[in-house]
Amino acid sequence: MPQFTEDFALLIDAYEAGIRAATDMQLNVARVIDVEPVRSLAATCADMTRDIGATQVSSARWLLDV
Repeated sequence: MPQFTEDFALLIDAYEAGIRAATDMQLNVARVIDVEPVRSLAATCADMTRDIGATQVSSARWLLDV
């Protein structure tokens, strides 16, 4: 397993970057939309995506020890 540690770290970093991009997109939608229910929903989805992604990344790093 030690030979795959760098590969696991790269995969986790790529996943984290994807989560960050999705969160940024949702926050941009929330900034652009003027209709309040849609704005709140987009901001809430961004928060949930960020929190769930952070939990998954943290768990993966802990389990794989990277």
